[in-house]
Amino acid sequence: MSSHKKNPAVYCGRIGHAINPPRPSKLKRFLSVAVVLAVSFAVTAATLIYSDLSNRTSTITVAKVLNRNPPDSYSGKPINLLVIGSDTRDGKENKELGGGNDPTERSDTTMLMHISADRSRVEVVSIPRDLLVNIPRCKLADNSLSKPRKAQFNWAYSIGFQGGNRATAVACTWKTVEQLTGLKVDESILVDFSGFASMINALGGINIYIPTEIKDPNTGLDLKPGCKHFDGKQALEYARVRHGVKGSDGSDLHRIQRQQQLMGIMARTALNKNILTSLNQLYGFLGSGLASLTVSEGLSSTTELGGLGWSLQSIKPDNLRFV
Repeated sequence: MSSHKKNPAVYCGRIGHAINPPRPSKLKRFLSVAVVLAVSFAVTAATLIYSDLSNRTSTITVAKVLNRNPPDSYSGKPINLLVIGSDTRDGKENKELGGGNDPTERSDTTMLMHISADRSRVEVVSIPRDLLVNIPRCKLADNSLSKPRKAQFNWAYSIGFQGGNRATAVACTWKTVEQLTGLKVDESILVDFSGFASMINALGGINIYIPTEIKDPNTGLDLKPGCKHFDGKQALEYARVRHGVKGSDGSDLHRIQRQQQLMGIMARTALNKNILTSLNQLYGFLGSGLASLTVSEGLSSTTELGGLGWSLQSIKPDNLRFV
């Protein structure tokens, strides 16, 4: 007990405080303050970045329209993603990329993407937009039901979009794909054209080989065969071209091949650049990508979407297959 009285700093069941503690040197104090400020700055910056990226992605309640409950997590589970290219013609960015002032929306490129449970393989199947399919009854924005009909595949989105509701538009496309393929769709991602162009620009453009001459009278796209470097706008023009392609019949099938080629090159460019090691490139790529996405509920959190992307970082380019 006497030792406790002589040295009040000794622990006696409560926190003691040293009398006249030794003062750290000025250098140590400076370093301590610097570390605290650096950590505070890093935490604040990370919070702002996370908040910014979270706010860039839009969410639609597709599961609610379809009366389904998305799982809590897709960790360790295979996923079937419905990826829909939105042919939105309205807005400044889309107008600069060849759109107009049409406020309506329709689907363009649609892909069904299967991601294996161990995240080692991704297979992507494109669905031609002109394919004749049976479109089922779909719930509309006013809670009424559309009539089932046989029509071109991209009509499904337009039917569901009556009333200007993206959730019902995606849900109608979702149901049509499930009926067509017999597969269960887990989640959906809606991508607009301006975001596709921005993502390619964030990568510094892409290199692509043009096998045949293209001279499109509608868009003015004029390309000779050979290796080309495309920025986002040029890549988008190449992805959308249907006319003036030597050796092509102007159908969706040839265009699908070009679109899949572009998607594959974009993915491989991102993997080869290893953008995960470059904060500036990663932030630019993620920012451009997320801003162009409208996702279903199961992918609504940046944590879930980011976790899915992170789990695919080690995939080998040869295991990313387009069909």
